[in-house]
Amino acid sequence: MIKRLSGVQDRIIRLAHRPWYPGLLALVAASDYFVPGAPTNAIFIGSVLPRADRWRSLSLYFALGCAFGTFLLATLMALTGDAFTAWVAQSEAADVWQRIDHLIARYGLLTLAALSLMSAPVRIAVAILAMTGYAPWVLAAIVLAGRLVAYPTVAWLVARGPRWLGQTRLFKRLLNRKPTSTQVVDH
Repeated sequence: MIKRLSGVQDRIIRLAHRPWYPGLLALVAASDYFVPGAPTNAIFIGSVLPRADRWRSLSLYFALGCAFGTFLLATLMALTGDAFTAWVAQSEAADVWQRIDHLIARYGLLTLAALSLMSAPVRIAVAILAMTGYAPWVLAAIVLAGRLVAYPTVAWLVARGPRWLGQTRLFKRLLNRKPTSTQVVDH
């Protein structure tokens, strides 16, 4: 499993330097609405680490991809109705669906805005709000507004984190530590 994850990480690092990679990242963000459990946030963070200088563009493309996925899901919900709703509902836990439904009944669109600000998955909220008749562009605009705050914040922290860690005394001490006789040294 660890070897497989390092292979994915190596591919992300290799592809992150391509000029078309931000567009691919936007498609990954949009696919999160249709592939439950996809590690899109981990892919986003893994994309920012090797290209810390491009954190702004990567977060913008990722937010746009989330808005596109929202628009696409809401449009499909409006066009297909119950068949697509059943597919979305079966991919989520019933108790989570009910909790988000309760929050939407109580707070309305603010629920979607709050979930978007937390960079949490918003698939259930988008599905429920689309079934209640909200226009797909309204839902996409709310998600875009929230993601334009959440993802640049995360990307900025990820881009600056290694440098900040390198300035701490504890981290410097760990890097400069001499191996003892009981520690294994790799050459």
